Amino acid sequence: MVMSASSFSGFPADARILGLDIGSISVDVVLLDGLGTPLYSRYVRHHGQPDKVLCAELEALERTHAGIAAAVTGTGADRVGRLLGACAVNEVIAQVAAASFRCPQARSVIDIGTLNIIIQRNDITSFLPDLYRTFGELSAEMHSPEPSVDKVLELDSRFHTQIANAAQNPMLATITEYITRLTMPSRLETTRKVLAKGEEEIERFVELHRQLLSVIERRQVDEIAATVQDHYIFWKK
Repeated sequence: MVMSASSFSGFPADARILGLDIGSISVDVVLLDGLGTPLYSRYVRHHGQPDKVLCAELEALERTHAGIAAAVTGTGADRVGRLLGACAVNEVIAQVAAASFRCPQARSVIDIGTLNIIIQRNDITSFLPDLYRTFGELSAEMHSPEPSVDKVLELDSRFHTQIANAAQNPMLATITEYITRLTMPSRLETTRKVLAKGEEEIERFVELHRQLLSVIERRQVDEIAATVQDHYIFWKK
């Protein structure tokens, strides 16, 4: 049975997540566990019969795995997604999201590009009030007597989503959304560790977000790369 997947995160470690790439030449199949570890992969040339090959691959998987959540990409993604009840994902978005998941450093390239686009906007002040409001809520929650991990994570995600949306580029916004979903488990773990370490680590977390705001507001193009790298070094620790 193939179950619809509305996101790529939040699965238990023993989950089975199926990725399908239906191309003009081949059907590519990969099966992951809930941690993103590949369990099975196949590249099959379909010789103009993608549906026949796809059905054969799915039947083979059903014999060994049950309760699979699926996502589809490629030239036939929309049609196959509707047939399977699976989510269809744009090929470019799928590739960028996967690269960011497998190689977190790759996401920094996207973030640097996003900030460059934002800083070049003429109406930079139009979105800053909402961004500052979210930052204020995030800082207040972090410094509260009993900060909520879930609330901090929600506010942090909102902060970065607002930055992505400020670029006014639908592709970037969607890529950011998928990456956020993919990295949610690791970000949840890191957030817990930050809160557990106490005030010094919490203040560092807040300061990194304050630096991002400053770079945007002051249009500090030369500071973008260093600020983004500081963010990733912190999360990597």
